[in-house]
Formats: sequence, C-alpha cells, structure tokens
Amino acid sequence: MLALCILGAACGSSSNGGSTTPSSPASTSASAAGAAGLAAATALYNAGLKTTATFPGPSGKVHVGSEKIAVVSVGQATVGASTTSMLVQEAIKAIGWTAPPTYDGKFSPTVAAGYIEQAVNAGDNGIVLVSITPSTVASAVNLAGSKHIPIVCILCGPSPSSGVKATIINDEPSPVATGELQAAYPIVNSGGKATVLVYADNQFAFTALQIATAVKYLAAECSGCTVIEKQMQDTQQLVPGIPILSSVLTQHPKGTIGYLIAPYDSAAQLFVDLMHHLGRDEIKTIGYSATPNYAALVGAGNPPGAAADITIPLPYMAWGAIDELARTFAKQPTWNASEMPVGLLTKANYANYPASSQFIAPPGNWEGKFRILWVH
Repeated sequence: MLALCILGAACGSSSNGGSTTPSSPASTSASAAGAAGLAAATALYNAGLKTTATFPGPSGKVHVGSEKIAVVSVGQATVGASTTSMLVQEAIKAIGWTAPPTYDGKFSPTVAAGYIEQAVNAGDNGIVLVSITPSTVASAVNLAGSKHIPIVCILCGPSPSSGVKATIINDEPSPVATGELQAAYPIVNSGGKATVLVYADNQFAFTALQIATAVKYLAAECSGCTVIEKQMQDTQQLVPGIPILSSVLTQHPKGTIGYLIAPYDSAAQLFVDLMHHLGRDEIKTIGYSATPNYAALVGAGNPPGAAADITIPLPYMAWGAIDELARTFAKQPTWNASEMPVGLLTKANYANYPASSQFIAPPGNWEGKFRILWVH
C-alpha cells in the first residue's frame, strides 16, 4: 500500500481537481527506485519477524567419548561474549564432557593467546574460541593446530584469518543477512526517509562485514536515506559518558537523527541508556545478537530508543560447535555452520519467543535431536 502511494505521488497532482503537474524524468526515476527499495526492505523486514527458520545441521550419530574442552572468550565484560561462553559450557555438559571455567581474554590478544597456549600445555582435547579474530592470536592457534587440537571459532569472522595455518571451524550467523536486516528496519519504519547513524567496529571481521553490508544496503535500497558513519572499538563503549556517541549527539541536535545501527548489543544497550539520560529517545537503536539484557529492553519498549535487535541462534550455535568437535574427534565429516539464519526482534514479536530466550532457532526440540545423535 505504501509503495503504491509513493508511486502515485511521483506522478504529481494538484488539489484543485483535474489539473496535474508532470514530474521530470529524473524525479520520476528516483521515486520509482525509492518505492522499489522500500518494497524490497519491507519484504525482508516481514520475513525477519518469524521466530524459527530452517537451519543447517549434522546427520548421523557420532560416538562422543570423554573430552576436555577449553573455552576462550575475547572478554567476559560484555554480555555478548559472556552469554555465548555460558551457552558453550552448557553444551559441553550436555554432551558429557568437561571444561575448566571460561578463560577471559580481557580484550587483549596477548592474554587470549596465553590462555590458548595454556590449554595446549594442559592437554585439553579441543578449543572453542568466542569472538576472537584468529589472526590476532595466530601463533597460539597455530601451536594448537600443530598438536592436532581442533578449534571451533564462534563469532570470529566470516573467513580464515591471514597468518593462521591451523584449521579452524567457523560457527556464526550470516554477517550479510545481519547487516541487511539491520538496515531494513530504518528504511521500513521511516517510509524510506531516514537519517541513520551507523557505528562500525572493524577490529572484528564479522562486524566489519556486517556493518559494511548495512551501509551498502541503505545506499542501494533507500535513496531518501542519509547515513552518518562512525568508527568505534568495543572498549570505547565502556568509557564514562561514552564520548564516541555523546560528541555526535552534540553535533546533531534533536530531530536530526532518527535511527542508530549498533555493531553489537553491549553497545546498543549502553547507547540507549545514554540517549535516554540525555533526552534523545527519538533515536531508535537496532542492536545485534539478542543477548538477554538488550533484548529485554526491546521487549519492554523501554527506554523508547531500544527499538529492535537482530536475533541470532546463539544456543544452537553453541551446541553446533560442540557437535562439530565431536565429529572431528571421531574423524567424521563436519557440517557448514558458517551462515546461520538471523531474525528481527521487535516489541511486536518479542512475546512470540520462549521466555528468557529471544534467540531464533529451528522449530521443535532441536536440543533433543542433538542428544540423540551423541552416543556414549
């Protein structure tokens, strides 16, 4: 309906009944392109509101044995990494293996590399990395590879990193699907006329592609949109007053920015809290990963700036990572877990998800299906 209205407006009309003012070819073409982009974004938006999807997965049973697994996180101070690590630990218990407490990399490649080497020296059988770019710890993962210790990397980047010789199994959602769905939200909710503040964190390969895709999608599908691009690093969100955002808000007074695309939920939550404190609730924020704290704000619609989130299959990914390790130990083929589906979480569909688990997942009892495949 909205697309038809835009197309009608492109033809031009007067209120005196009968006479019309023809549009120029350029304006007609621009309006048509805008309508087509809005229609495409709307279709993507509506599809994203579904709470389940078709997922890749294993086939056939696997003998799981008894293994000790090290979990190394980029930094447990952020809710995304800590939630993922917790879910991995739960999957390790579910399969009947053991693991020491999650190693906290404290956002330092040196610290993370040290823990990976510690796991190798301790004789751990497998390693799960959480949000660590392998190239930043190349020597450590190469050491693990030389000892034939399998590594699964969750949310670590869309492709193997340079300098890494070890074989690493990627386990993550599609960064392209994530970026496109983040961009679709402001396009649809503004009717194709949004000013969008976008934050990129290029220290993470996944996030770099995710945000680059969002910017590209806005440019391609929203001729009436304006994009303000900013760079950040994860530690900057923790600085009191969040200067990377407050300085932008000072330069752009109320009413000049409508939407904010955050690279991940930890930033989204802190950004929303700051903007609420500053009276800037008109800026609607789209997060990424549907971790519990920010997802709950979206579900409550409070603060009002917590508008949407990209829900990813974190629990399924955690169990998938352990299944991949099991098949590697058993010398069975692994499966492609590097392009998992994502969804769009809003206040409207929040209640359609299970309580305290706003993560997109396969329909039915997918955990039970994993348990059936894991044979002791």
